[in-house]
Amino acid sequence: MTMKNNLELVQELLETRLTSLNEKIDTNNKHMLDVLGFIKEQTTKTNGRVTVLETRVLTLITDGNKHVLNCPRIHEIEKLEEKLEKFNDDNFIIKVINKWPKQVIGVIVVSVILTILATGYSIYQGHEVITEIRTEVLNPAK
Repeated sequence: MTMKNNLELVQELLETRLTSLNEKIDTNNKHMLDVLGFIKEQTTKTNGRVTVLETRVLTLITDGNKHVLNCPRIHEIEKLEEKLEKFNDDNFIIKVINKWPKQVIGVIVVSVILTILATGYSIYQGHEVITEIRTEVLNPAK
């Protein structure tokens, strides 16, 4: 083999390799373009849905604001709110719960634990009494 033949062989191998790489790149590019097209399509659909939802929300807000301004029962609602505020202000327990919620929960938990312990102790004492009675019944004193 001559140098010329070697160069031609190397050139042919390089061209084959480059052609193969170009085909792979083209395939990957086509796949990426397909994926990007799908993403664009989904984004367009999503944006359309978001626009519809935003329009509905704005409609609800404006209609709600109009209702609050024109509600025929607004005076009744205000009276009920005043009564609720007065009840909350007058009720000592609600004041305490609103002022110290964690402490109130702590007191409740401690009370429940003490109740459970007292009940368990009472059951234990009752069991001892029942055991003594059984012993006396089964083994009466002579």
